[in-house]
Amino acid sequence: MLDDDALVLRSLEATLKRHFRVHTAASGEAALELLADHPEIGVAVVDQRMPGMSGPEFIRRTVEPHPNLVRIILTGYQDIESLKQAINNGGAYRYLEKPCPNEELIGAVRGAAEVHRRLLDSNERPAVLAAANDALRGTNVRLQLENLQLRLDAESPLQSGTRIVGQSPALRRVIEAAERVAATDTSVLILGETGTGKDMLARHVHECSPRRAQTFRAQNCSAVVEQLIEDTLFGHVPGAFTGAKNLKKGLFEIADRGTLFLDEIGDSSASLQARLLRVLEERVIYRVGDDERAVPVDVRLITATNRDLQADVESGRFRRDLYFRLNVLVLHMPPLRERREDIAPLASHFLACLNERARSSTGKVVAGFEPAALAALESRPFPGNVRELANAIERAWLFADDEGLLSAEHLQPDARSHTAGARADPGWLNDASGGASLKDALQSFKIEFVTRALERNHWNVAATARELGINRASLYADLRQYGLRRPD
Repeated sequence: MLDDDALVLRSLEATLKRHFRVHTAASGEAALELLADHPEIGVAVVDQRMPGMSGPEFIRRTVEPHPNLVRIILTGYQDIESLKQAINNGGAYRYLEKPCPNEELIGAVRGAAEVHRRLLDSNERPAVLAAANDALRGTNVRLQLENLQLRLDAESPLQSGTRIVGQSPALRRVIEAAERVAATDTSVLILGETGTGKDMLARHVHECSPRRAQTFRAQNCSAVVEQLIEDTLFGHVPGAFTGAKNLKKGLFEIADRGTLFLDEIGDSSASLQARLLRVLEERVIYRVGDDERAVPVDVRLITATNRDLQADVESGRFRRDLYFRLNVLVLHMPPLRERREDIAPLASHFLACLNERARSSTGKVVAGFEPAALAALESRPFPGNVRELANAIERAWLFADDEGLLSAEHLQPDARSHTAGARADPGWLNDASGGASLKDALQSFKIEFVTRALERNHWNVAATARELGINRASLYADLRQYGLRRPD
């Protein structure tokens, strides 16, 4: 274990020493000496950013003298280029995002230890190295780094990390079930309300699975118009339609040997359902425009929805045969109201993400929460669940003072419930003159405007979208982003 932060180092050591023999070093130089004294060390977990010798530099200096050492790099998204160099030079086995859940870290070290064992077997060494080079230098790493850069650039604090935050019994039960099924290729259907974190649970299944070193791709079935979703998933051949000049691979091919997560599967069309059933039955895909050539794919499919799929099956809206193919194992992501003990750690996590994001720009840091603010958060219904909480923290963060505490007053105009008529007061414009940004004021107006349109149309999404002059996918995206939900 190599990390210059003594607290982090002790935490990592405590996590791993129950499973492995652990050596620690607080600098690259000390770690090099440690390797010289203990050549039997097989796995190195290295922090990316350290004073003096950086993690990538340490990795570079160990490649030649320690060819069988398997290296894992811990990254906080600080330096994408050095991470890319460490991976493309063949020195890093994989990277982990900080803060890293214990189970993910243990799983990664176990995988690295197995690679080390195989490297020591001279008969397997060429095959192992070839596989490692293919995984590390091929398209998969390029896609992983592109995804990492996208996450770095993402504005929402909900996307500022991929770990599932919380220790409530309800959450732990679903995580434990997810980790048990991760070792297999069993199809998983994740059910849960909007904003509960179904996408993060899907990623957790992938990260705990044997496919974790391969590509993870996600697609929201309702975020792409019906005419394009099949092209997105299956790709097309030249001439498939006007303007299709080149071959395009879809997400099934891109995620080959990895995991594909399809969110809002309940909103998929009959045509897409038929195609998905064929993939699951035959393990091949047909690109748009070519019904003759089957392309084999090896993809673990995880799906999610907030709909009652069984009711949709009975009504004929969803294919019964596809439902049984997807419904091999069901994970229920609990709503935030059923795990209120997770609200405080989630709020602290989102606040830390916002502070980290602002470090390179404004430098603003909100020190924490006043007790009354946490009490106010824990008392709210949050119909939009974790996503609504994340947005509430972000809006309140805008009003809080630098180096100050986030108070209940900062939350009042923003972390409000949008159910049963409890929405933005039309006086928000006067309130905004007290220091809110233009972005925040426009967002408040949009919430009010969309909510009133929904109420006029009795929460009929199709009718509301027509009135607003937008497509249904855009309106669904707004409903999820702002936690808007029809009153019970």
